[in-house]
Amino acid sequence: MSNSLGSAPLSLTAARYLLDPVGVLSALGSADKKHKRLRLQLVNIPEDSKAQIARDLVMIALTVDPVGTIDGFVSSSKVSQLTATGQEKAVIELARWLLAKPKALCKILPADLPAEVFLRKPAHHYVPDYYGASFRKLPKLEQIPAFGEMACRAVATGDTLLHLDRLYTLYNVLARLAARDLVGDGFGVLEVGVYKGGTSVFLAEAMQALDLTQCSLHACDPFSGHAEEDVKTGIDLHVPGHFNDTSSDHVRALLSGFPFAHVHEARIQDTVHQLPACFGLVHLDTDLYEPTLFGLEFFYDRLVCNGAIVVDDFGSKSCPGINQAVEEFAAAHADAFILPMLTGQCLVMRSGSKS
Repeated sequence: MSNSLGSAPLSLTAARYLLDPVGVLSALGSADKKHKRLRLQLVNIPEDSKAQIARDLVMIALTVDPVGTIDGFVSSSKVSQLTATGQEKAVIELARWLLAKPKALCKILPADLPAEVFLRKPAHHYVPDYYGASFRKLPKLEQIPAFGEMACRAVATGDTLLHLDRLYTLYNVLARLAARDLVGDGFGVLEVGVYKGGTSVFLAEAMQALDLTQCSLHACDPFSGHAEEDVKTGIDLHVPGHFNDTSSDHVRALLSGFPFAHVHEARIQDTVHQLPACFGLVHLDTDLYEPTLFGLEFFYDRLVCNGAIVVDDFGSKSCPGINQAVEEFAAAHADAFILPMLTGQCLVMRSGSKS
């Protein structure tokens, strides 16, 4: 076997594969699925056999980490078998080559291989190919002035289950309200389904940045998980008590620096009498049919001009009650403007003006 990249693709575990291909594939199939880094496995084999080997191997035996860690990984786990074939230096060279030129690897893989090979990028999620050709030209959310820093900070705390895309929806609703100069209306901003409070903190920081502190922020949650009376059998997949690893004290502490923020420890159905008369933004993140439908019906007529209800988990397979609630609401409110979004949210606004 050659050690030169110019003569043939070199192997990360060539000897082992050639001796026991079934065993190697079996080991790959039982690999830790929680390990999220890309793995590749190549075999040093003549040009005419590349495609066949590629069909056999879908994962990489070597975790392709930044260059600084490659030598250590190879030395600790592969050195004995690689040294026996004189390939250890070539393997390290190949791993670095893969890091630099993942497209070159794709060229040796057949089109019908049920796998994708690409270089993992920091802070990237990988999604189905339903975005347009120009999607890569859009600005990076983390680099958007004002929004980016706040959103990244919110995600980094681990107190929100929303990522940058969904946070950006909420921010844009608030920005739209701020641009319309509706502060004098004294509307409220409400989150229903607060959990650990990370999104509520983001909303508070956004309100500060947009000069909306004359308005009030309300964070509503039982803080004991899903209430049993809110879980509808036959519709909801979640169970009572889910998301109970939080507390109102924790959220109050997070929001203590925002005097316009208020925490309500109760179901939304039992809290509405404590809330303002009108709202600019209502974020419904309950995961359940009953509180979502209640929130839509109660707050829709209480939206200020240009206000919106943002329903989270719309289209989610784990929250079928969300879609049913929105559909029932839409059927009863022909004047509602309802926009499903690829972010897993649904935007609900009044199609006519409301003073």
